[in-house]
Amino acid sequence: MSEERKNIQIAPDKALKIFVSDADLYSMDIRAMSDFLANRISSLTLDLIDGISAPLVPFQPADLAIAEQALRNGRPVVKGEYEYLLDFDSLPKEILKKFKEGKYKLGTSKQVKDNLRAVIVDESGTRVKDITLKREKRTTANADSMQGLAIQAQLKQMDAKLDAILELQGYQIDFARNQALVAPFFNARDRVVHAQSEEDPQLRRKYLDEAVAMIEEAMNNAYLDIETLKTRFLRLTNWPVPFREARVNQYIGYITQDLQLLARYNGILQQILDFLGKQSDKQDAFEKYRSFMLGFYTNAVGRKQLPLAIQIHNVFDASQALDKNVWKTMTDELVPVLQGTATIQEALIITMEDDTQ
Repeated sequence: MSEERKNIQIAPDKALKIFVSDADLYSMDIRAMSDFLANRISSLTLDLIDGISAPLVPFQPADLAIAEQALRNGRPVVKGEYEYLLDFDSLPKEILKKFKEGKYKLGTSKQVKDNLRAVIVDESGTRVKDITLKREKRTTANADSMQGLAIQAQLKQMDAKLDAILELQGYQIDFARNQALVAPFFNARDRVVHAQSEEDPQLRRKYLDEAVAMIEEAMNNAYLDIETLKTRFLRLTNWPVPFREARVNQYIGYITQDLQLLARYNGILQQILDFLGKQSDKQDAFEKYRSFMLGFYTNAVGRKQLPLAIQIHNVFDASQALDKNVWKTMTDELVPVLQGTATIQEALIITMEDDTQ
């Protein structure tokens, strides 16, 4: 590490809040912890829209459907060159909860000239609140943030699908895998928790540097594990003969776990490096993750010369409650964003205004 990076100073007014709930602090079940990807999206969104005075734009019919999808899922939605972001500061959690439960929906509002607003209505059709849509165009200053948010939004969508696979297929992480993939993360968690309450800047930095190394160890173990599992999976499925279905499903389960752990670890690692002011390290870490994920979804492997994700799709035995095309869908959604071909040109910010405005 360069001398310049060693001497980076942390802003005195910058709070470190990563592990905050009881589950974050004490649970030994990662899936019971906070949604670190959602937290990262919220942080990036607030950074992007902080201090801007973006103009209001009229709600179009297509905007209503996409905005309702974003509100229902509680995360950004990417459509081509546009990303729809939630202004989390202005949207109460109770409203997002009721959208998720299907108790609220969006309709058109005629109260404002040119119909700039949409109205939140309850199950009886009664108006609850108005929301507005603001447009933030891509600039040199915000291009990285916009593209980063698009990637995080797609990763969050991927995480939800992986979570469904793990839940419905009943995959479990066994003890041997815990030692390599999960134990380093919990060690890192303990260091971050110490750092969150540490007043001495040097000691706090020491804890965080140690946490970074441990999370990187866990991520490297997950990368290597997927490579090992890929070899075993291809060995069983390369030839058009009956294969051991139970073993193949086990490998798919392990790969699913690894992908989910990688996404969540990456979200936490990005937050720590951002807090430390290590922008170059943060970019390097994300580029390593992006490159690996892109390879998983696009690199031709094995005798069939198809990406691993597609080969999993071809043999995946989904439960009745799960979309059998889930692996192909993830490929179709993630690849354009990871490749940068789906370049975001505008952010449309969904925000709730005071009734007096």
